[in-house]
Amino acid sequence: MKIQHVAIYFVSAEKGKLLSSKIQLKLQLIIFLLIICLKAGGAFGQGKMGFELAGYAGKLLDISSEFPEVRTNFQIDFAAILTNRKHKYWHSVYNFPLIHVRGVVANYGNNEILGSSFTVLPEIHYNKDLGNSYFFNYHVGYGISYFTKPYDAIKNPDNLVIGSPIVATPAAGIGLGKKINNFTYSILFNYRHSSNGHFSVPNIGTNVPLIGIGIQCVPKMNTTDTISTLSRVNLNKRIRFSIGGGYGIHEVEGTLFPTGGPKYRVIYGRIEASKRISYKSSLHVGFTCNTSEAAKYMIINESLFDGTIGLNHVKVIGYFGHEFHLGHLGIYLDLGLNVYDPFRKELIRRQFLVSKFFDTHFSNEIGFNYYLTDPVENRNLNFVANLSLRTIWGKADFFNTGLKVLF
Repeated sequence: MKIQHVAIYFVSAEKGKLLSSKIQLKLQLIIFLLIICLKAGGAFGQGKMGFELAGYAGKLLDISSEFPEVRTNFQIDFAAILTNRKHKYWHSVYNFPLIHVRGVVANYGNNEILGSSFTVLPEIHYNKDLGNSYFFNYHVGYGISYFTKPYDAIKNPDNLVIGSPIVATPAAGIGLGKKINNFTYSILFNYRHSSNGHFSVPNIGTNVPLIGIGIQCVPKMNTTDTISTLSRVNLNKRIRFSIGGGYGIHEVEGTLFPTGGPKYRVIYGRIEASKRISYKSSLHVGFTCNTSEAAKYMIINESLFDGTIGLNHVKVIGYFGHEFHLGHLGIYLDLGLNVYDPFRKELIRRQFLVSKFFDTHFSNEIGFNYYLTDPVENRNLNFVANLSLRTIWGKADFFNTGLKVLF
């Protein structure tokens, strides 16, 4: 028997508590993204705003035998473009990027099963001039999507791709374009992924490579807006320490089944040392300790470890990571090694799980930090809000939000 089937036994969670937890995590995600958008608006714009209209075609990547038949995927974007206003050091570091707050309407080539989605997608765009009128662009973004036809055991049982109406949507892309006065005409190549991070199963997720064309109008900035401010910044390169914790929710590990199961809490603590290595980035190393509510239930229900919980539901991860800094906002990737994970080892020993080297030994994390004060400054104390996705190697495990104090 596999863990996906064992999870059906976990029915002791209270329904009201689960509903409250689901609403809480969704609100935390939405509030965090709103903060990013609002702060972007404060850091950009000088009474001048640009606009972009873009259209894309692509096709969902079939990564599962349970994937429904799909035709061409079409997406239409409308973006408000915020131009640089304030002389901040990180604007100079990244060659004065633009913020696009993008609205996306997408159809996935199977309206009966997959339906459509509506996405709010903040992106940061870096432009590099290629001569007088041509330019190269690369961009990354992270947004939130609403799907019209997620999985429903009665109404839509064939949609095993999207398991909840609200999901996260990271994106990345490049563009090649030509400028004519205030207008630019671009050929765009994008990759967009939507997933709920195992908040609800099924969760194959959408993976869509796209090609498109775009037209944008951006007012020209004054030459004074491109004056470097780096000479006025005293970069803080000392080693700093932080301690914090957080809260996440997920269904038991699995991409497709069981469906409609309870949601389980994951509580974690973190201790970390970090060092700024440049205006753009920093390195960090640390340990995180997770306690799993799902592991507790399974230890009891399946008499694992003779029914003794002890520390058998605890997982300790040592990690090393890199973070890009954009003023108050940090975007990071951690590569983690499972230092202590008795629960997973017991599942493998009991043959609930198949032993896979990378899944057994590695837990990674990608996420955002928002610093109360810009960490480039020489402040002795800072407070940090966090939103991240924890993975079992390359497979989503859970979304979590947290706080930490930087000393």
